[in-house]
Amino acid sequence: MPGFFFANVGTSANCFSRPSGGQYTWRFKAMCLMFSFVPATFWVVVGYFVLFSSARAEGRVRTFGQVLAVWVFVLAVLIPVAAAYVTFAGLCPLDALMHAAE
Repeated sequence: MPGFFFANVGTSANCFSRPSGGQYTWRFKAMCLMFSFVPATFWVVVGYFVLFSSARAEGRVRTFGQVLAVWVFVLAVLIPVAAAYVTFAGLCPLDALMHAAE
């Protein structure tokens, strides 16, 4: 399959192409969801650092660090969940920006 990876370049399967109705395809609208993984990854790393450093502490500081790490992990999960809601509800601000640029 020599042309497999470049078979759809320049056709209607492109991410930024518009069908005849003038609306952008779902691939572009999913960018809100894809961009949410950047801050989610950041918060997972922060949560892991807090959990790692709380393992070396003792007493109440250790308990506080573990609770704080759980909250940070919950925050990291909620970011893509909220982005998925925004994407599938059609409320993505990137979509409004693309329509304003037309």
